[in-house]
Amino acid sequence: MEKTPLILKIERKIGGKIEDYLLRKYNHEHISGKKLARDLKIGENTIYSWLRLFNIPIRTLEDYIVTSPKRPPKGVLRYYYEFLRKPIETTAEEREVNPRTIYKWMQEEGVERLHGTNSHLKKGMIKPSKKKLGILYNENKFSREEIASRYNVHPETIGIWLRKARFSRLYPSIYDNKRTRKKKLDELLSITKKSPNDLSQRDFKNNKQENRRSYQGILAWYISRFGYNFSKAKEHFIKEFYKQ
Repeated sequence: MEKTPLILKIERKIGGKIEDYLLRKYNHEHISGKKLARDLKIGENTIYSWLRLFNIPIRTLEDYIVTSPKRPPKGVLRYYYEFLRKPIETTAEEREVNPRTIYKWMQEEGVERLHGTNSHLKKGMIKPSKKKLGILYNENKFSREEIASRYNVHPETIGIWLRKARFSRLYPSIYDNKRTRKKKLDELLSITKKSPNDLSQRDFKNNKQENRRSYQGILAWYISRFGYNFSKAKEHFIKEFYKQ
């Protein structure tokens, strides 16, 4: 089957086959067609026409009522929470539900809620001190992902620790300079050949600067300073530098 230019464009954007993406997101993760259309910036009718094209069964209204498509399949919450150590707030945002709903689902599935300072850490790991976090983040300029890999936690957990520590007020950063932020964002746009609206979190993580560090530090600056997630951080810098 010959794919349309729009499908080929979307496949370049997602880095894979559209049929595999739709099967994973719509069928396995139960993401709604409306949200998929919004994420891909295409029409909702287009999503459903592609589902039919690739013989992916479309859920009925009854399916939505019975299966609650925002809720991940059994076992996924445990994987997110216990293995990936993904914060509840992040999972709730991805599913477009209240964090209390995630806790309710966890209780129903028997996933034990962790408590205390080290609740996001895997067994045997100790949370870094405030001083150590400051050294890694502001002096060594490590990204959230780089710090997260050291402590075997989800990058969003590092964002939470940084926000609570308010490092943007205690430690200077090269990104405190507005011109530097604009320069680095322009570099990333030049490398990816994308518009600001099309930048993904992966673009910041996978593309390298001249010093071989990723551009993730720019996001970490917005996230730690304002308490943003990725979407809010992107919305902020687009408004700050690229709004027409």
